[in-house]
Amino acid sequence: MISTHTLQTTHRRLATHYLTQLRTADAALVKGIPNKQYGNGLLAKEWVHITRWQQHAASHQQQSKDWAFICREYGRSAASVVFFTCTPPQRLAWWIAALGGARQAGDPVSERIFLNKLSAEYSTLGQLEKVRECSLELLDLAQRVNDQMAVGNAVYQLATLAEDQGRFDEASEQFEQARRIFERFKHHMKTARALHGLGRVADYQGRYAEAHQYFLRCMQITAQPGWEVDHCYAVQGVAETLSHLGKIDEAEVYYRQAVNLSRKIDFRFALGPALIGLASCLLEQGRLEDALPHFVEGITLTREHSAFRDLLHGLISLGYLYWQQGELPAALAHLQEALEQVHTSEFPVYEARAHRCLSLIYLDQNALDQSKQHLRMALALSQTLSTQPEIESVIPCAAYLALRTGQAETAALWSGAITAQPNQDRPFHDRLHQGLVQSHGQRRLKKLLSQGRSLTLEAVLVQVTTVSESGTRANIDTSVTMK
Repeated sequence: MISTHTLQTTHRRLATHYLTQLRTADAALVKGIPNKQYGNGLLAKEWVHITRWQQHAASHQQQSKDWAFICREYGRSAASVVFFTCTPPQRLAWWIAALGGARQAGDPVSERIFLNKLSAEYSTLGQLEKVRECSLELLDLAQRVNDQMAVGNAVYQLATLAEDQGRFDEASEQFEQARRIFERFKHHMKTARALHGLGRVADYQGRYAEAHQYFLRCMQITAQPGWEVDHCYAVQGVAETLSHLGKIDEAEVYYRQAVNLSRKIDFRFALGPALIGLASCLLEQGRLEDALPHFVEGITLTREHSAFRDLLHGLISLGYLYWQQGELPAALAHLQEALEQVHTSEFPVYEARAHRCLSLIYLDQNALDQSKQHLRMALALSQTLSTQPEIESVIPCAAYLALRTGQAETAALWSGAITAQPNQDRPFHDRLHQGLVQSHGQRRLKKLLSQGRSLTLEAVLVQVTTVSESGTRANIDTSVTMK
């Protein structure tokens, strides 16, 4: 009979052996595409055994410091492997175990590392209160020992939290603070990620040219072997801003680059969002049939592998496509799912967008009260966010409602109040414009649009609120001038 001591020794040897295999694979994944292929081949053979012994170490860490050390090492040795191989819930479980091992082993440095990883995973899963808890704990621990890199990590995670909750000015300040810390330590990859965060916030706020520059800098930093993961996201950011700047054909080229690179390195976490971005770009071009399969594949991947916000974006965009195709039940199903999902967390940008699309769908179903209800919600959320793109996106929806309810002149005036040419939702703007032409004719419409340009955005929002709440015709004061 094998003694308990011998069995435990054998178990530790096996756990250590597969820990070595894990380290080899992890190192390979950050050294360029040929090495990634080697690392993936090794994982294909050994992953079942690696996860088995990681779980064994996790389940025994409370009983023995040896197992706590091993569990901690499985965490310290797996950053790339876990990111490439595991789904977000699996990654979360891995880092929870690693954090427990670090605490049992009395290793405060690793404790701070794993708190940062946990915060990132909770962010991916949309569990924003957990993001706050982990980030604030990390910040407290880091400040106690003056670990400035850990302070930068905590501030970066708090910035992603503020971004998701729509507190964009705060997010921008925190991303900039994190960037300065990372630059001081010459941590180029984290600097690139902070720049990407600054680009995202600028994009939300409609500062598209500025966002484009942030993403270009991020793309330049990450254009080297082993950094393909971050490069995927940088390329997507460049594509997004090009689309918002009206350079749709160029945006499509970058989205296809992101899709191809994600497939090449088998990085499904980035592939889903890249496909959804490409589909959205095709949708902007009016290529609905081309966009549909990319949306379907992208949403399938994001459900399992990607961030919660990516799934929301995909569901809303696909629902919008189905509305454009006149497939209202399918559109309604996807938008309602998005709204149900967003209610489990705090993502006001996506909640506003879902309500905006639902308003259009219910209007086309002649459900006027429900359409107005969703328009009111979209308007309220957009005004809370205080971002020009979200606020201006509500006005064409309100104009469409006015047009469909016999207030064609009001619809034209509101449309005129949006002075910039639309770089988003072009198929919808085309539909609205065609309806206005049919109601007024080209000459009168041109006059009404010109008259609408004299209105302030604030004056229009007051009138939109009146119509959405009372259903009466809005008395627009055309003497109100722009700023």
